[in-house]
Amino acid sequence: MFVIAAPGSGAGRLARWLAKRPIRNDRVHALDALAGPDWRARDDRWPEIDTVLLRQRLATLRRRPGTRPMRIEQDPRLALNVARLADWFPKARFIYLYRDVRESLGTMLSRWQSGNHPHRSGVTLADGRPWAGPLPPGWSRWTKRSLPEVVAWQWAAATTRALDALEVLSPERWCVASFDRLLSETDHEYHRLRRFLDLRRPVTVVPKFARPGEMSPDPRLWLPYADLLVPEVLNLAAVSADRAVRLFA
Repeated sequence: MFVIAAPGSGAGRLARWLAKRPIRNDRVHALDALAGPDWRARDDRWPEIDTVLLRQRLATLRRRPGTRPMRIEQDPRLALNVARLADWFPKARFIYLYRDVRESLGTMLSRWQSGNHPHRSGVTLADGRPWAGPLPPGWSRWTKRSLPEVVAWQWAAATTRALDALEVLSPERWCVASFDRLLSETDHEYHRLRRFLDLRRPVTVVPKFARPGEMSPDPRLWLPYADLLVPEVLNLAAVSADRAVRLFA
């Protein structure tokens, strides 16, 4: 079970909320190990993986006491790899999380400007700023563009690639969720998503999702960057954002 979203959408938070504990990402780590040490220098799409070795590695985990892989996983790179995940894990199900694009872009800009999590490829922008977040294919055409343009393209690329892959899967393998409804209809969404994922353990108390004072859309996340998120920048993500909204509707 994989939670899929564009950067800055809260996918990790949704996965932890459904699992009610930290996410270990055993399958993701197994894929990383089999892909080799240098695969992310190109972009964040996993290369071809020997599925026999993958099954052997996961079977070894299952045999170890207390290390059975968790059912739910999330990683920012998943949006770029839905098609291959669906092939490698034929029984896997996917939740696509949509969040207001302005909220996501504001969150992404904050992470980029902090410089705390540079991409392991060593890719930098023309101003020397290290790349942050997932590295979609085609990134080299954007390294000389402004940071807001890069962030908007990064969001759009991840969204487009994820939706392209999800829409060719059978409907029973994926569903959609919206961040604002997770805040406003928490109980309903919790039970709906757990039914979709076939998580049958009884739940007596639905865990809280919203933080104190949290809302969505939340202008506090993008107004600090209003001088950067000008219409020309937002237009780079507009087509993908409209597509995601229509899908959820």
